Amino acid sequence: MIDTRPEYLPEEIEGPDDTESLEGILGKELADLLPPSPSPSARAASSIAAIGESVEARFFTATTGSPASPKQRIDVAQLREFTVALAIAIERRVPAGRNKALALTALEDVLMRANRAIFAPEGHK
Repeated sequence: MIDTRPEYLPEEIEGPDDTESLEGILGKELADLLPPSPSPSARAASSIAAIGESVEARFFTATTGSPASPKQRIDVAQLREFTVALAIAIERRVPAGRNKALALTALEDVLMRANRAIFAPEGHK
């Protein structure tokens, strides 16, 4: 394997000396008062699991959620009707140009975010 690290970086980054225990630093009496700390790999696994759950919930899709309820279907259809009506008004009344395009793009975003809010899992609405 080719080493692509810059020359100024050490081959291995040195961390704290693992041979020095809390007992050696604090003394036995104080070290005994501290709760046992999880191993670095356990802390990392716990942190990664929490981040993974948060990310998974944030990036939900139609395939990861539950099927739409009748009320959700009605809400989505009504919001789409209102958004399309406004888009038609913009198309008819606003002169062509960048601002018209941005207005229509903003409507796409509005509808997408409203639908996302309707189907968002609890805690992400």
